[in-house]
Amino acid sequence: MLVLLAGVILSRYLHIYTRYAGYAGYAIGAVGLFIALSTFSEYMGSEFGVTNKRIIVKVGIVSRTAREIFINRVESIQLKQTFIGRLLGFGSVIPAGTGGDKASLHNYIDNPMALKKAIDQQIIRVRIK
Repeated sequence: MLVLLAGVILSRYLHIYTRYAGYAGYAIGAVGLFIALSTFSEYMGSEFGVTNKRIIVKVGIVSRTAREIFINRVESIQLKQTFIGRLLGFGSVIPAGTGGDKASLHNYIDNPMALKKAIDQQIIRVRIK
């Protein structure tokens, strides 16, 4: 959004001085709009699920990427949150599988602590049986 705002401001500011320089601001604004729309569509098209057998991640609206990680293969779960992520409630959940595999589920997960707790509960249920 900052790129979009910078582009609009820059287009207005440069348009005063030269006839064609203002178009650079519009180009920057268009790039910012494209980035904002692609990030928003990725956010809206993301699904996460935890079952008693696997962790399922589906990302995308137009093109879809799906990943599955079996619960019995997960050794540990790492939670990453930046300062801004903690304030706004997003972060990354990274399960480490057997053999040292680390597969990030997704970078910007809403309420990552709840997802981590759900995965932990399923791991405990599988290991108790």
